[in-house]
Amino acid sequence: MPLNRVGVLAMALSVALMSGCATRGGGGNANMTPDQQVLNDYTKDYTVQATILGALGGCALGLLASRNKAEGCAGGALAGGIAAGTAGYFLARNQAAAGSQASDIALEQERVDSSVTQAQAAADAATRIADQAETELQALRANVAAGVTTKDVLERRLAQARTDQEALTKTVKKLDDHIKSANAALENPKLDTSSKTYLAGRRQELEVARAKVKQDEERVAALILAAPMS
Repeated sequence: MPLNRVGVLAMALSVALMSGCATRGGGGNANMTPDQQVLNDYTKDYTVQATILGALGGCALGLLASRNKAEGCAGGALAGGIAAGTAGYFLARNQAAAGSQASDIALEQERVDSSVTQAQAAADAATRIADQAETELQALRANVAAGVTTKDVLERRLAQARTDQEALTKTVKKLDDHIKSANAALENPKLDTSSKTYLAGRRQELEVARAKVKQDEERVAALILAAPMS
């Protein structure tokens, strides 16, 4: 049965409410430093948010493709929601953009811009985390050797360093996803030379951020190996 305007409004309202729940559900951890929270936020699962945004994007495309605006939005929202929820926010939007109108190229650029901003913030946080681990672990190791600090204190800091290393490993994997997304955007046959050059530059920024985080991950791993006392 065709949807009326009220039905479309109800669907949009439901999506908005889901978005609010997903955002509030993310929550921070009071035990995390601001930099640790940055990495936690960067690597968390965006599946629910992807479904919501994919549905909204699908609705917009459905309106363009269908004579019946209500049915077009409903069908587009369903397709967009499924695609985004399955593949994840960035990859799904790249796939959904294939064969769509030229305005989607600008949208893809915004997506990649957003991923670069997030990646650079995560890379900066990673460096600060690694710097702090280096300073504290070296000092604790020296203090344990001098008999000023007990080995238990060092072990507790090492446990935190291991947690940080895990977060850094997840961050590298997330950056890999963002780089794949940028590569997918570059494969869009509708891109003009200027857009390709722009996206290629943004992809390079993602690769620089990944190399930086990987280096910090390896630095923390080396500190963990070197810190324990015999």
